[in-house]
Amino acid sequence: TCIATVDIEAGTEIITSYHIPTVCSLLRRPRLKEGWYFDCICDRCKSRDELGTNVNTVRCRRCGQANLRPEDPTVLGSDWTCACGNREKEIDVDKTVRSLLDEISVQAKERRYDIPGWLDTLDRVEFKVHPNHAAVIEICKWLLPVLCRSPETTTEDFDRGQVDRKMNLAVRQLNVLNTVDPGISKSRAKALYEVVETGIFLTVTNTDWSPGTGDWKMKVEEWIDNCEEVIRIFQRLGVNQGFEMVLLKASHNIIRRCRSMLSLSEKRREEWESYRTGWSLLQLWRLEQ
Repeated sequence: TCIATVDIEAGTEIITSYHIPTVCSLLRRPRLKEGWYFDCICDRCKSRDELGTNVNTVRCRRCGQANLRPEDPTVLGSDWTCACGNREKEIDVDKTVRSLLDEISVQAKERRYDIPGWLDTLDRVEFKVHPNHAAVIEICKWLLPVLCRSPETTTEDFDRGQVDRKMNLAVRQLNVLNTVDPGISKSRAKALYEVVETGIFLTVTNTDWSPGTGDWKMKVEEWIDNCEEVIRIFQRLGVNQGFEMVLLKASHNIIRRCRSMLSLSEKRREEWESYRTGWSLLQLWRLEQ
């Protein structure tokens, strides 16, 4: 069975991905050439910044800015250039990127739940590549499910600065996936869930936030819409036992709690206090329907 991940208008070219969508062009295009014997000329492969995602962009060794990209992305072995005028050989960039990805692979296999280790790795990787580079997105895949989360704690137990950092990473990951793996995608559903759960916590625990302030109803409705999308994706593609099942139930309970929030009177502020807590993954998963 073939499933279209996005709506397709009549006359639109049907395309597919031969690799994991988050693989950067530096590694993706040579693999296509070696394994499938063609030079891809899709819009993404022709784009110097990979359609604005920058999953292939690295930091320039001269100016330090994340602006170094292949001069001609359709030519294997093309020099990489930066706005500062620096030029670097693709073989040198390739060596750097592969080294980072090897480090990430070892971390995932041997120290998967070592959060301080992941954060140290993230710092080293971001020192060498764009914040949205494929290596950073790969770290997000492993780090976000465990960051600010454990069986014995709630999100409130973690430093708010770390929760802010999780939100920043989740938003970056989701923005990339919205372009390279859009629509019906489990990776995107998981990233969307992290943005929702973390965003709710940061909003409701903000002392300046209260019902009736600003566009609070619009924000709550957006949380509901996003969780409904997470549910639709999992229902369409199926849910694996374990983490995906937990996310699915938590999404249902976020919707239930958000709808209860919308039904409360703005004048009875004491009713809202119970909604400032209880937004951690395991708390949401344990709620009874």
